[in-house]
Amino acid sequence: MKEKMRIWTIAGLILGVALSAASGALMNESFETPAVEGAQSPAGTVPDNWNAEGTLGNLYLDREDLWSPFPDGLQFVQLGPDLTLWQNTGLIMQEGVTYTLSFEATTYDNWITDNVLAYMYAADASDQKGSLIESFADHVDNTASPSYHYWKHEDFSYVCDATNAGKYLTVAFGGTANWSGYDKVVLVPEPLTVGFLALGLIAQRRRA
Repeated sequence: MKEKMRIWTIAGLILGVALSAASGALMNESFETPAVEGAQSPAGTVPDNWNAEGTLGNLYLDREDLWSPFPDGLQFVQLGPDLTLWQNTGLIMQEGVTYTLSFEATTYDNWITDNVLAYMYAADASDQKGSLIESFADHVDNTASPSYHYWKHEDFSYVCDATNAGKYLTVAFGGTANWSGYDKVVLVPEPLTVGFLALGLIAQRRRA
């Protein structure tokens, strides 16, 4: 009985470590640093741990309690036309694993069909953006009540194939022709290999 308990404990620890590593893959995922003084940062303020491409004047960090209220009540990033924000997660992808990116989005221009955009890239190194492997587009209706304060939960997934296994996963937002806001970015890999490892350990011990 004690041996079975020990095996299950080890398996649980393996799974716990893997899930902890996955949840920590993204840094500054809610865009809380650098801290904003007042309602809005100076134009071109790039969130810590993120990279910006495009017109830096179209990038701001906003205080949610003063601009667009949201449950965490802190900061979000506002991206203008042709501005993209990306981060290499440092996470090495594994074949067959599903990577799901979820986030909250708002927008200030209702006339564009796809006014919220997000992407995943596969990179050869942890400091590169890489090549596009998955994209996401949606329309967030800013006429929802209360106007200009409406946030929508979004998510999309990528199942890693043999071509991109062993490469680093990068996530990105923006690049639209409108102004949009993003917050609370979460990346969750389905830990298939970890689960199999834990189950394999248990099966091996039982056979012994």
